[in-house]
Amino acid sequence: MHNLSYNERHNIEDAWFEYLNASELLDLAQTDQDTEGIRTGRYGVADVWEAVELACARSGVDPRQAHTVKTF
Repeated sequence: MHNLSYNERHNIEDAWFEYLNASELLDLAQTDQDTEGIRTGRYGVADVWEAVELACARSGVDPRQAHTVKTF
């Protein structure tokens, strides 16, 4: 699949799961304020997506393929 070290795979996988968690919180938002806070907050969707892009860039992986990187 991907010729990455364990640490590279782990970093991408961690960032991907953080993105999924933030996205799930966004889906659960009940008010416009909740939605805006989740989008732009400290652990907002935009911030965690940047973490996915950074982890992928360090490893030479297309961020759109982050979901395919596994540590097992």
